[in-house]
Amino acid sequence: MTIREAIDRVDTSNPNTISEEEKIRWLSLLDNSIYTDIYKTHYLNPCEEKRTFEPYSVDNTEKELFVPYPYDELYPAYLQMKIDEANKETDRYNNSAVMYNSYLEDYTHHYHKTHRPINRNNFRIWG
Repeated sequence: MTIREAIDRVDTSNPNTISEEEKIRWLSLLDNSIYTDIYKTHYLNPCEEKRTFEPYSVDNTEKELFVPYPYDELYPAYLQMKIDEANKETDRYNNSAVMYNSYLEDYTHHYHKTHRPINRNNFRIWG
């Protein structure tokens, strides 16, 4: 899913007044967190190329987001959660947060299952 696709999906399902720049900033923060907390803590599989993360901007909205299909549903869910938070819609935020966290948990579980963790201090190796 590209940055543009994620933003368009949430804007179509829930028109809002949050700027595109802010949504791009949110997606950048999310992918930086995924890159740092999940990707960089595991070895790559032999068929994978090493990836880096560069913060997103309005100039590269066709860039692919970090999490691949079918786990990329977490992006519209995350944007929806952040929109609800910004609008101070507590009940909607709570529902959106549950959905986003479920998608993130699914992806995290998949990644841990398919990638060997790097042994670091205070980092438990599973398996």
